[in-house]
Amino acid sequence: MSFFDSVKDQISEESAPQEFGNILYNRWLLQFHVERLRAALAALKVRLDATENKESSIDQQMLPSDNTYVDDKNKGMNGSWRQAPEPGDVFALIKRGEGPHLEFKSTLRVSLPPKQDTPQYVIEGEVLKTVCGFLNKDGGELVIGVTDNGECLGIEADKFKNLDEFQKHFSNLMRTKIGIQFYAAFVFGHVVPIQDKHVFYVKCIPSDQKVFAKVKKKKG
Repeated sequence: MSFFDSVKDQISEESAPQEFGNILYNRWLLQFHVERLRAALAALKVRLDATENKESSIDQQMLPSDNTYVDDKNKGMNGSWRQAPEPGDVFALIKRGEGPHLEFKSTLRVSLPPKQDTPQYVIEGEVLKTVCGFLNKDGGELVIGVTDNGECLGIEADKFKNLDEFQKHFSNLMRTKIGIQFYAAFVFGHVVPIQDKHVFYVKCIPSDQKVFAKVKKKKG
């Protein structure tokens, strides 16, 4: 499958209405689809420039090296790694606990006790730094809505009016603070129902360029 086919399939998948916990919504606005495609084209141009005068094909350049973190089921840049995970698989990840390639974040923007006075930009910054770390190393998985010890709080704790608003806020952070070209090519996020709540699963594969996040430092 070509890179263009992968992007087309992703947009088609993400445009379809999805139902979680009896909430029916459209995940993306048409304007965002256009931006997503533009970003994918920009990412492809970066790859073309980087591989100029090399004998290997673009498809081969887009495959992670053997020592990178990509599980066998989702290996490669052919779009399969963007498939929505099964709730049971995500639940198993949570039970397994954090590791070098798996991190949990309680929330995306809301501070919780005992650090309920933590500014929103600090909470968001921790998520951004985690994604950047995965992109710059061997890749990894992030689950938002889960405490460090594996307790499932759900993204409902972030107090967005619906799941769609949560996902759009995450997308905006990725686009504005990390870069839409990296977000389009190397990051995939998906809302997953776990019991009576929802978590947000994020898959990151290694970037072929250094990625930096625009993170505001905490005062003091």
